[in-house]
Amino acid sequence: MLTSKKAGNILVIFLQVGLFLSLFSLLGSTIMTLTPNWYDAYFSSLDDFITLFNILLWILTILVFFTWLYQVHLDVRKFDPVYPIKPTWSICSFIIPFYSLYGIWNVFSKLAAFFITDGRNAIKEGQQLRAYLPWYYLVFFMFNMINRVIEKMPDVVNALFILSSFIEALFTLICLQMTRTIISGLEALSHSTPESHGQENTDSTFAT
Repeated sequence: MLTSKKAGNILVIFLQVGLFLSLFSLLGSTIMTLTPNWYDAYFSSLDDFITLFNILLWILTILVFFTWLYQVHLDVRKFDPVYPIKPTWSICSFIIPFYSLYGIWNVFSKLAAFFITDGRNAIKEGQQLRAYLPWYYLVFFMFNMINRVIEKMPDVVNALFILSSFIEALFTLICLQMTRTIISGLEALSHSTPESHGQENTDSTFAT
């Protein structure tokens, strides 16, 4: 059984809830822009609660993500003991300032390359992960840029809140899809390993 399976399933659930909350925030921002009086009367308190809950959820999601990421690399190194990224370094690649700009790309691109070149049944997942990666960076930088603009503006245009909520939902969706892709790739590897080992043993027997 894959070490990362349980944490991966929990992470998927957290990201699904996070996506729902992001879409709810998008709805709230839209209502606030179109009908501010109705928003203040009926939606404001609920929206504030959802925002607070979303912050707590993201903290838990980050903790589960790092646990899962560590375990993913434990699993990968079971398949390939010389895989270049160690479990601890995979986490460091996300949290070291400035280096993380390259480190995050390196972690995911190495995983994608591993699925494609060594994964056998996980080639599709490797290609999908590689395709998601540029979008991850693009949406991540857009989300941070919009939020910095909102923080610095004394009077924020409501349309910016709508745009921020939309980008947050899109970023959460990309994270969810990347997580599912990695889980699927590891599952494909775990299912193909016994067969491939059997094939190798058969080949060696014929060679003997």
